[in-house]
Amino acid sequence: MQWALTQNNLGNLLRSLGELTGDLATLRRAEDAYRKALKERTRARYPIDWAMTQSNIGNLLGCVGALTGDAATFRSAEEAYREALKERTREHTPLDWAETQNNLGVALQRLGESTGDAATLRTAEEAYREALKERTRENAPMLWATTRNNLGVLLRRLGELTGDPRTLMRAEDACHDALKEFTRERAPMLWARSKISAAC
Repeated sequence: MQWALTQNNLGNLLRSLGELTGDLATLRRAEDAYRKALKERTRARYPIDWAMTQSNIGNLLGCVGALTGDAATFRSAEEAYREALKERTREHTPLDWAETQNNLGVALQRLGESTGDAATLRTAEEAYREALKERTRENAPMLWATTRNNLGVLLRRLGELTGDPRTLMRAEDACHDALKEFTRERAPMLWARSKISAAC
């Protein structure tokens, strides 16, 4: 288990390095480390640790997909998140469940954007809305704002794709919600991004 924990941590380190440098080879090494960790972090023996590593793989593949624009990589990220959700349930680990739902939404959004598929974007919307059941403004205001902002960007893309003005209006509402917590004083960069999302 210490070997598997170290492999998982090595994956985290390599993922951070790969994200920072944009080096695809480093990100592939991170994936290899996570896959090695899963040889001991099995669902049967260590379900929570297994789900954490599955989620890490999803995060990693999302980064790889963003670099390569490869739809298949986003599909693999989706699969990893769905695996993680088998153990990261709302009943047992509500905040981890919500985080994974949010990240699933991001992967599906990127997939839908890369393929121009409105149905995939709607599935991403469902994932964001699931996340918001636990990422409430009262319980986790910044996480709530993050997911509301993600939802706003998604709805904008969907509205542009379908030509539906009502969807664009819902996008604006979601972005304005995010700005309730993403204030210029507390989170200036997030505030700026949300202002751009709301305006465009």
